[in-house]
Amino acid sequence: MDDTLVTRRGKKIPFASKQYDHCENRLTHGQVILTVGEIEVEEHNFNRTFQPLDMLFAKSSEVEHGSNDSKIDMAVSWLKRNQVRRAVVIADSWYTNAPLIESCKQWFDSDFIGQLKSNVILRVDGQAIKAWKLLSASTMIRSIKLGGKTIHYHSYLAHVLSIRIPVKIVATELVRYVLGTCGDFPQVGFPQDHSRAIPTSTDMRLSSEMIIRYYSLRWSIEAFFKFAKQNLSLSKCQIRSEQAQKHDMILVSIAYLIFDDLMERIQTNQKNVPHHRIFYTLRVAVSILALTFIYRVSMGISQIIIPENLYSKLLQLLLHSLLLIRT
Repeated sequence: MDDTLVTRRGKKIPFASKQYDHCENRLTHGQVILTVGEIEVEEHNFNRTFQPLDMLFAKSSEVEHGSNDSKIDMAVSWLKRNQVRRAVVIADSWYTNAPLIESCKQWFDSDFIGQLKSNVILRVDGQAIKAWKLLSASTMIRSIKLGGKTIHYHSYLAHVLSIRIPVKIVATELVRYVLGTCGDFPQVGFPQDHSRAIPTSTDMRLSSEMIIRYYSLRWSIEAFFKFAKQNLSLSKCQIRSEQAQKHDMILVSIAYLIFDDLMERIQTNQKNVPHHRIFYTLRVAVSILALTFIYRVSMGISQIIIPENLYSKLLQLLLHSLLLIRT
């Protein structure tokens, strides 16, 4: 799970408020969209295909940090509402905090893997130390190759003073140069050349290599955000209807699943798949989008017969059916 900031022009657009853009280092008017997705892992065989499950708007708030606090509450509520059990929740440093970590472990019987912030205080070998200081002092004698890049690491059993359960942390350093800015993320989920980070896990039995591999999967949601903004018009919906904004998020998820399936088929069967099969898949995809578009255009008329909440359920049902086909 992760969130992204989408800039909006109109001040009356639902869920939009003043937000701090960490890429541009300035305040902007936009929506914060919390996205929850799924990646299947079977016997340590990592499938990097990201499946968006839900896209939620964080509550608008003019109070400082108000909307940020609500993202954690939304994440916990989503896990509870969808009855998540025995999963591995992966998120970045913003979500690596006590409320979400303890909820995953104690309420949902799930482990959490994230990245510690540099100012977090740890207790390692009986001594209290800040994460950045431990990171800079770590001698990383082991390494793992991942996505064509080399990551050096050193693991510790630690206790984060703000978290009531013990965790295993891995001090890491990416040693191969990676070109990229805030909008162009390296494929292994770590920042850039010689940058250091501390992935952490509530599963003490996981090896350091597996913690690094799990955390590297976080890059897939960043790739989803980038693809959706550039190709699926994620940042262009300026409708003032709250329900229409939610419907647009569902349409983005549906479109992403369709085109992701097409790309997977083309990449895995470049020479073997007949042309008529690709065109058939395209025709089915377009027909699904056309059907959804008809529902959206006729929403005003259908509200007389079909309640608005039922219309939303129909779109959710369509998204759910596509997920079932994939699995």
